[in-house]
Amino acid sequence: MKAFNFLVLIFVQDFGLSLGEVRSDCVCGESNTKTSGRIVNGKITTPHKYPWMAAMFLATSSSFMCGGAIISDKNILTAGHCLFYIPDPYKTYWMLGMYDRSRQDGRKYHVAHYQFHPKFINYTVYDDYDMSIVRLGERIIFDFTMRPICLPQPDDAFTGLWAVVAGWGRIAEGAGAKLASVLLETKIKVYRNDECKHKVKRLVEFNPKSMICGYENKKDACQGDSGGPFFIETHPNRYEVFGVVSFGDGCAREFPGIYGKVSNRETLNWIGRYIATSQSDTCSDSIY
Repeated sequence: MKAFNFLVLIFVQDFGLSLGEVRSDCVCGESNTKTSGRIVNGKITTPHKYPWMAAMFLATSSSFMCGGAIISDKNILTAGHCLFYIPDPYKTYWMLGMYDRSRQDGRKYHVAHYQFHPKFINYTVYDDYDMSIVRLGERIIFDFTMRPICLPQPDDAFTGLWAVVAGWGRIAEGAGAKLASVLLETKIKVYRNDECKHKVKRLVEFNPKSMICGYENKKDACQGDSGGPFFIETHPNRYEVFGVVSFGDGCAREFPGIYGKVSNRETLNWIGRYIATSQSDTCSDSIY
């Protein structure tokens, strides 16, 4: 989460874009358990419950930096500020199929290319259209531990529903707080745009085209969770990402968490174009 304190998917739906080959031997958005599974005041997940989760590390120090989500067999969706504040994003690597951050018990993938959202803007205390996509240097071999999440239909909102945020970020606010050792999750309620605009106006100008927000008392994403997916179970054991962890005012305060909005049609078109140019393969979607 980007802090001022700096404090979210793949679609095989038809948006009129070529997304590469849609594979029939895998399905997007399937978790590895049908039971609800800690992030600040969250819960420990079971190993590999959410196989689309990805983690970015600095190659020079092996320091954990941000989260992300697998959206194809070559691409990771993350926050724009996760790459913006790194001197050289090519000197990072991604761990996929990882559960224990302290052991980095997954498979390492290096960065071949990356792209910011075309409208990404870095302001002093927050970012707008805060998304970027990474192309990995080799294809992901999908298995029990590594699979993509589904992307939403354009303008999916889910207002008033409960969504999931997961990551390996700090478990409390402050630079001295510890990072989570294993993947944590919590559920956050999605707010209406007018609620978001009112609750964040003292610090930022809420943009409903590029942002969504959510809040639950004393539960939140925190520093280190940036870039991770904000996702929801739309059908039994079928999850789609509609937000990317972006920023907030500290962690688990009364200020809601802000997420980059994936379900904007322009954003989905950008994602589709990048997947196509990456010559990536996607998985089928159980509801289409």
